Amino acid sequence: MRPDARYAVLVVEDDPNHSLLISSAFAHGAPGAKVHLTERAEEAISYLLGLRAASGSHPIAVPDVIVLDMSMPGIGGIGFLKWLELQEKWARDIPVIVFTSSTDPDLARRCLSLGAREFKEKPADFGELVELVGRVLQRGRPKQNGVQGFSP
Repeated sequence: MRPDARYAVLVVEDDPNHSLLISSAFAHGAPGAKVHLTERAEEAISYLLGLRAASGSHPIAVPDVIVLDMSMPGIGGIGFLKWLELQEKWARDIPVIVFTSSTDPDLARRCLSLGAREFKEKPADFGELVELVGRVLQRGRPKQNGVQGFSP
């Protein structure tokens, strides 16, 4: 990862210790990255819908990647992936990396079938997560007129 990386990451993680470690990993491995933390899938949905509403007729400045835990109160990670799958292109195209403590291969297949780009098990070297985000972003994400985001 470039030390001057400039991208936005939405982290959906209910464990404050994991959130702190993820934030620290990005602060160290990609200091230019902007990390927005949410504790529940519903909070992440509200955040994304707020970005959509605030954009008006301008391109939506959505996160470049979402790091998603699976086991959370409420609709959880699967519910979030199902919601995302039903949204317009601006939301569906945000790459999702599932970062979970589950080792269930069926869960991994289900997440990938619902649109997640990667499935990574915790605990792990959180620096590896930063590298994984970099690889996902290098694979390409549509830009419009040099602006990261999508028109409504």
